Amino acid sequence: MMLKRFRPTKLLRPWGGGGALALRTAVTVAVMLFAVSAWAAEYHGRVFYAGVPIPGATVTLSQGSQQVATVTDEQGIYEFPDVADGAWKIEIRMRGFQTFTSQVNIAPNQPQGAWELQLLDLQQMLAQSKEVKPVAEPQLAQRGEEQPKPKAQNGTDANAAMPPAGDEAEKAEDGLLINGTSNNANTSRFSVSPSFGNHRPGTRGLYTGGFGAIVSNSLFDARPYSLTGLQLPKASYSRVTGLATLGGPLNVPHLFYHGPDFFLAYQWTRNSNAVTDPALVPTAAERAGDLSGLVNAQGQPATVYDPSTGLPFTGPIPVSPQAAALLQYYPLPNISGNARYNYEAQVLNHTHSDALESRLQKTLGRRDQLYGGIGFESSRGDTANVFNF
Repeated sequence: MMLKRFRPTKLLRPWGGGGALALRTAVTVAVMLFAVSAWAAEYHGRVFYAGVPIPGATVTLSQGSQQVATVTDEQGIYEFPDVADGAWKIEIRMRGFQTFTSQVNIAPNQPQGAWELQLLDLQQMLAQSKEVKPVAEPQLAQRGEEQPKPKAQNGTDANAAMPPAGDEAEKAEDGLLINGTSNNANTSRFSVSPSFGNHRPGTRGLYTGGFGAIVSNSLFDARPYSLTGLQLPKASYSRVTGLATLGGPLNVPHLFYHGPDFFLAYQWTRNSNAVTDPALVPTAAERAGDLSGLVNAQGQPATVYDPSTGLPFTGPIPVSPQAAALLQYYPLPNISGNARYNYEAQVLNHTHSDALESRLQKTLGRRDQLYGGIGFESSRGDTANVFNF
């Protein structure tokens, strides 16, 4: 029996040629891009202070020698669209606040980061302001001293080589005018006021208040109307209504610096109103007991009967001591020819009122608020009559 040596046949042949090499390269790049995209994620978050977003804060992520940075927008939001997964160190810097550092773990479907900054105290702010290097001011030529003209490299006058002012010059002046920045008003006609955060030069403070008053006087009124036609002088009266308000943050030194917002309002009223009051009072003859001239509302003579006999009175009626004492409080008539009224006078009615309203409001965190109020009102009044009661 003879044995034969078996040699396996090659079923797969290696790629060769230029086309095969290009195909291998494309597959390798695709695999690498897929791996990078699988290992990178988007990371974003917000920066707050006392529940208020902080714009302009610098957020830096570092991992070994790799470092990426961005700035928060107007809503305090920062975003890193493509960051490798893993543990990173986050650092947040903002002028006037303490530097914040922490560790974050970036991975797909991670919740949004939220960071709270803390203000620096007064000493730290002063120390931070000293770290800023002052800008050297240009030296100005003294009066009468001629400044040397700039020379070009070839020795000619540089002003002659400058192009005429036009659109390019305006672009240069307005090139750095971004919203929220400042520009030198001496060199640009497009300058804006410097502003940053809550710093607004020339604006009002945190506290607001007001005062108002409404004043009226009988000097500006027409003469009073009389039911009897008697012309009386205008009574002296006045009406005053005042209002005062005050509001702002309630900060107590050495106790709490971020207290609640308060509002106080106080209103007072001092009115004296004149009223014309008519009346029917006894005449001098009636005070002595003579009722012969007594008439009714229609102007007809009235008969007075004696209650003990039932007969009409003849002659004067006796007046008791008690009635004579009470008649002293009645004024004498000042109107004649009217059966309904024979006396008219102006009296003053006084009204005093005070009202106080106060409110407190405090924000706790991002969603909660605490508020309350106290109100007080008091009214007093007095009304006079023809007897000055």
